[in-house]
Amino acid sequence: MEDVAEGSRDQEEIQNKLINEEYKIWKKNSVFLYDIMYRYASEPHIYCGTDELRYISSRALEWPTLTTQWLPDVKDAPGKSMRTHRLLLGTHTSGQQTDYLQIAHFDLPKPPAARIEDYNPQTEELGGYGASKEPIKFSVVQKIVHPGEVNKARYQPQNPNIIATWASDRNVYVWDRSKHPSIPSGEPKPQATLTGHQEEGFALEWNPQVEGQLLSGSADGKVNLWDLQRDFSLENKTLRPKTTYSHHSASVNDVQYHPSFGANLFGS
Repeated sequence: MEDVAEGSRDQEEIQNKLINEEYKIWKKNSVFLYDIMYRYASEPHIYCGTDELRYISSRALEWPTLTTQWLPDVKDAPGKSMRTHRLLLGTHTSGQQTDYLQIAHFDLPKPPAARIEDYNPQTEELGGYGASKEPIKFSVVQKIVHPGEVNKARYQPQNPNIIATWASDRNVYVWDRSKHPSIPSGEPKPQATLTGHQEEGFALEWNPQVEGQLLSGSADGKVNLWDLQRDFSLENKTLRPKTTYSHHSASVNDVQYHPSFGANLFGS
């Protein structure tokens, strides 16, 4: 029995070594496998792959971002086999420079039509990489001055121009990006300031069923529900929460509405 157990441990050790070796090989060559912009240090781009956020922060952007979200609209690039996607980003400068809420454009090749002959039964994959015939470009097209680091940013499903952000000053801000210039200037000018948390946070979610309702959770252990449709006006740009949920005994790391019953049901 001891010999069997020892043999099993040896096999497990060999298997782990193989996995580690394969991972090292993959990590070394992933830059080339997913090469989109590696050669262009002066032009920001993004890697596609499991390490995309690390590559965004260390190679593509001037400062790292704590948040990213694809905006829902996609447009065909005129005269090209590319589509322009939009990406929501922030900055995290640790107080060294001005922080921004950012909108970026990302050109990706149109996906080719799937063909049965492209299926590889050994890898169980369809198609491959390297479909792009033109440079895949990434550029920040709008910067909005933000009060401190952008912990999280989320667009409103009913109107993607409306963006909520968590800031490091314990406030949540709401922005209408169409009311801000592409080139930033001056002080932060959010459309609304939501005050009511005692600590900063990262949990943020718009209600997909009810326009203007927003959830936020923070390290103070509270979840706040905001109702901009009810409470916001040009005369009242600083809002207090409609409802505060104090059921948590520790930090609220995330919140999410139910995709089908989100009018009244969320998790945290």
